[in-house]
Amino acid sequence: MPRTVAGAKAGSEERSGYVIEAVDRALNLLELLAANPDLGVTEIAKQMQVSKTLAFRLLHTLERRGYIVRDEARRANSLGYRVLYLAGNVNRHNLLVATTKPLLDELAKLCDEDVNLFVRIGLNAVCMAARSSVHQVRIFPEVGLRLSMHAGAASPLLLAYAPEEVQEAVLSRPLEAFTSATVVDPAKIRQRLRRMRKQGFHISRGDVDVAAFSIAAPIFGHDGKIAASICISGAINRLTPEIAERHRLMVVDYAGRMSERLGAIAAN
Repeated sequence: MPRTVAGAKAGSEERSGYVIEAVDRALNLLELLAANPDLGVTEIAKQMQVSKTLAFRLLHTLERRGYIVRDEARRANSLGYRVLYLAGNVNRHNLLVATTKPLLDELAKLCDEDVNLFVRIGLNAVCMAARSSVHQVRIFPEVGLRLSMHAGAASPLLLAYAPEEVQEAVLSRPLEAFTSATVVDPAKIRQRLRRMRKQGFHISRGDVDVAAFSIAAPIFGHDGKIAASICISGAINRLTPEIAERHRLMVVDYAGRMSERLGAIAAN
């Protein structure tokens, strides 16, 4: 017998004025199928206390987005691959931040500049963790900030190790020139991506902000694939050749340590 999910009874509970009912019902449906795989539309409508027409529309919408899979032969519904994608990203990214935190703190103190951890989500780079410096002029992306992948240091480095289809999807879109130093020619960007993979780091000078630099290195996971990129960034007027080399060695070293903590046998 199907188990009733608490959220599926929301229709009989007092609703907040801020709740979007359609979203609430869609989430109730996902929770119901998580507890009771292979339900048919009639049983779903009964459990959710909605009409069969509404239940069918909810199922159809979620199926189109990959959150539900329908077995036509048995007229049964179950959770789809997109649910696994969301769960996998939450677990993977939380583990990444927790695992790298001590080394991120240590690196920030040593370099005395801003330190940021980025991952690729879809066709963007997203800041997952950040440590700010004590300098008045800082380059300090907020956690959750999404960046284009063709400029800067950490973002292109993620793109350099991304699958070819991801690279093509990014480079086939219009690319914004943030400054006069931003490279927007796809052919030139591809050359830079190959060079990044060969040397294992990337240095950006003024191509996102004319007053800023960033130096990044890749972090690899247990599967040998890139898990994140870590970068040191700050005001470009502080970046002497000696300091640039010091930061480069430092970020490559700490990226390697983080890779080891994530179970990487060897960084590519």
